[in-house]
Amino acid sequence: MKKIALILSALFLLTGCSEEIVKSMVYSPVGGSDYDPALDPEYGGGGDQGGGTDQGGGDQGGGDQGGGSDQGGGSQEEEEKEEELTCTYNIYFSYSHTTKYDPVTKKDVDNPLITFEAPMLKALGYVPKEIADANGKLSKDLFQKLGEDAGYQVDPAFRIFKGLSYHGLCISDDDLWDFTKDYKQVAVVTLFGIWVSNE
Repeated sequence: MKKIALILSALFLLTGCSEEIVKSMVYSPVGGSDYDPALDPEYGGGGDQGGGTDQGGGDQGGGDQGGGSDQGGGSQEEEEKEEELTCTYNIYFSYSHTTKYDPVTKKDVDNPLITFEAPMLKALGYVPKEIADANGKLSKDLFQKLGEDAGYQVDPAFRIFKGLSYHGLCISDDDLWDFTKDYKQVAVVTLFGIWVSNE
């Protein structure tokens, strides 16, 4: 380990030294007392090279700056898109009914009744249309029908549908999900149907 650290340090120092040497080197043409740098194509002080220098200063400078402003606009749009965080809503029939047996893979697979993308840091603001009645309220009949279509049956001992909750076991009505004001700062918002008994 010490040898590797020593080698890396040496390479770092050599790299730093070589850059300093290159920075300090200055082109000094050799041509005697009658030497005219304006006529030397390698000097870059005049003649055709002077035009090249002007071209580099004018065209490239203007072109690069224009391109830079365009890229700046693109970067700002990308940053705005990145700032808009989204999450996935997965709505299940109940806490006990989240998977379904797949005869092909012979395994239980995730089986939400509804799944969709939405903004993360704000409430959805409405009940999803698949389970909303004409007044925009959560419909037990539509929710139960989706469950039956997915192969789930309501337990006869727990036939009363209370709503949806982020918690698998919802003891209090305060834990029921309100689409108009509730949200979570998570990548996946998992909601379960809450079914209770008559008692």
